[in-house]
Parts: sequence; structure tokens; C-alpha cells
Amino acid sequence: MKNDEVLSNFVAITGLQGDVASSFLESVGWDLTEAVNLFLASGMPAAAAPASQAQGSSSSQGIDVDDDPPEEVYTGASPEVHQLIDPNARNGRPRPSRAADPEIPGAFGDSTELGRLYKAPSYAFVGTFEEAKAAAAEKGKWLLVNLYGEDCFASQQMNRDTWSNSTVQAAVEAYFLLWQPYSRTESGQKFSSLYHVHAPVCVVVDPRTGEAVDNIRGFVQPIPFVDQLTGFLDNAMKHGMVLEAIPNIPDEAADEPTSTNDQAMHDALEDPELQSALAASLEPASGSSARRSRQPVDDDEMDEDLRAAIQASLEYSTPSPTSSPPPPPPEWKPRTDFLSHISEEGSAGKDTVRLLVQLADSSVRKTLVRTQAPLAAIFDFVRSVLPEAQTRPFKLLAGFPPKEIADSLEITVGQSRLANEKLTMGWC
Repeated sequence: MKNDEVLSNFVAITGLQGDVASSFLESVGWDLTEAVNLFLASGMPAAAAPASQAQGSSSSQGIDVDDDPPEEVYTGASPEVHQLIDPNARNGRPRPSRAADPEIPGAFGDSTELGRLYKAPSYAFVGTFEEAKAAAAEKGKWLLVNLYGEDCFASQQMNRDTWSNSTVQAAVEAYFLLWQPYSRTESGQKFSSLYHVHAPVCVVVDPRTGEAVDNIRGFVQPIPFVDQLTGFLDNAMKHGMVLEAIPNIPDEAADEPTSTNDQAMHDALEDPELQSALAASLEPASGSSARRSRQPVDDDEMDEDLRAAIQASLEYSTPSPTSSPPPPPPEWKPRTDFLSHISEEGSAGKDTVRLLVQLADSSVRKTLVRTQAPLAAIFDFVRSVLPEAQTRPFKLLAGFPPKEIADSLEITVGQSRLANEKLTMGWC
């Protein structure tokens, strides 16, 4: 079927004209069926066909249009809610969803052009609500819950326009963990009941306490959405609501030797032949004769003697180090007088700005920085509070999406517009 014929059929069905009809068809690769479903899903009212065209068509077939009024078509949508129509549904009615499904796919499926257009964000967390909270707390990020309505077009718009936007993705991945439960699943229903919200909505949850600290309702375009997230982060920083990552502390190995000598001592005590030889060497000689008299020896005393003999043997056989230890690294000297530019106490004034610095060890420092301070002063401050950074290269990221700031003596904090920003440190 040629594009002109598809366009004429689409116009006859929907009543749309010109560029509007063509845009629908172009978005789905000129597939008539998917274009009609997209039109019904959008909730746009169908335009009435011209009266002359309707009369001419009726008279040419000898049909009296006044005798049989057109049957009302059920669209499955109310004036308040835009309900998506399943492309595989019959008689224009959507098939009921199965609430027991662990995950309900998008209204159009993932194999079609529309399915790819409205697919869920790939960077969303997969798991339960409790698992999402634990993962967010471990990473030191806010939990951003997007309650997804399967039959709500605003939720589909969030997938198509907002979550797929690169700026939104960068902002979310930097400071949030996104979790997207479906409203008809068990996890979605529990979240809706617990927080008294309904899809479509985005709720910011404190992963440490489970408290809902902010929410964004309905469909929001990408740039306004990022602005709202930025406003929340700024407000959270001003009120001291700072999340810190939970460091992974490895389990200490139990009963493991702490040195080479300890390992050798352990191996020696396990060797029965060596024990016998050492025991024989510890037996006292009687007078000048070569005959040895065997005296009963207490087990504890024997064990202590064995340990002493083995330790003395190891100390004698262990070579002393011939090479001198490596020289200590040169003492670090700051390039700027950062103490006169940066402080961690006080309140922001006319010539100072607030900065939140998250270090590579997951700790967070709240600072007041003079606007005339060079950016290099911030790097010197980081090196002063994290000694590892004095000998190891690192970078500082700021903004949406996060960008690396320069370790410069020429560029000032005021010129970089870093007021109320969060700087994230990372090793190079």
C-alpha cells in the first residue's frame, strides 16, 4: 500500500488533515494500524468529515443518512483519563490485564515500532521496593519512584519523552536511583497504598527512612523535570539533607597467619617428624656419658619448648633485609592559600557560596567558598582532607549532566557559577 493511499485511509478514519495526519504516520513508519492506535491513545478528538463529502458519498450509494444515525463507537476513554488501546484488542475494547504478572509490558509491546518508542528506561532498577531502598542507601542516592500507569498515556509520554532524554538520564543516574513499578502489580499496589499516590507520579524517597520527601505528578517535559530535580537537590542541601554512601567493609579473615614467620610456625607445629626431632634435642644429657636419661615432661611445657625452639630457628634463618626501604614521598605543598578562601563553618554571605563536596571515600564536606577563590583552591582543600589525593590524581564533577571542572589558578568559583552545587570526587 502506497503512502498516499495509507494517508487517505488514515484521514478517512480519523478526520485529521495535512501535516498532523502525516506526522502520526511518519512516527510509526506509515503503518496504518499502529497509527490509528496511536491516534486513539493520544486522546485527540476525531475531526468531523466535510458535510459535502458525506452527502455525496451517501447519495451516490442511495443511502438516506437521516434514517440510520451512525452507531456510537466505544473508545474506552473518559474525558478525564486517556486510556491506551491494545493493538490486539477486539471491538475496540482493551483486554483486561493480569494483576498477578510480576511485570506488565507497555501497551504496544516491545517488538513493534511503538513498543520501542514507548519502552521503559533501561537504567531503571530491577527488583523489589526494599531492594531498591537498600541499593540507593548503599550508593548514597535518593530513591526516585515512578509509579507507572499501564492504561495512562501520561506514563507512556514519560517513557517516550522524559526518561529517554540524555540530560534527564545523566541527572538521575548521578543523584538518584530510579525504580519504576507498574500500578497493577502487587509491588505497585503496595506502594500506592503505602504512600497514598496514584499513577502517574514520581516520588522521591529517603532510602534510609522510607519517608517521601518530594513528588512530581503527571507528565513533565525533560527540561522542566530536570529543573524540579535540581530544585529539590538545592533545597535538600540547604536543609542539611545529605546522603552518604555506605562503604563496603570486607570481612576480616579469621585464624589466618599475619606474617611469614607465623605461617612457618603454624606449618612446623603440624609436622610430626619435626616435633619428634625437636623433642629429642630438648632432652637433657646425664653427666659426661653419651647416654640420655628420659625424664617425664609435661605436655604444656613440651609445647612451649617446641614453640621457643622453632621461633629461634626461624629468627636465625630469616635473612636480614639488604636493601634500604624506599624513600618517603615528597611532602605535599598546596598551590593556593586555600584556608583563606574555604571554611567549613559559618553562613553564606555576599561574597561566599555554599558547596557540597562528596569525597572518594564517600564522606561529604559542607563548605563555604569565596567567589573570588580560584578553582585550584577547591582541589587543595580536597587534598588536605583526603591525604590519598596528595599522591593520586583525581577529578571533580559538577552540574547537570555532570561535567569535570578545571584545576585552574585563573578561573574563579564565581566565574564557574558553582553556587549551591554538589561536587563529586572521582579517581582518574
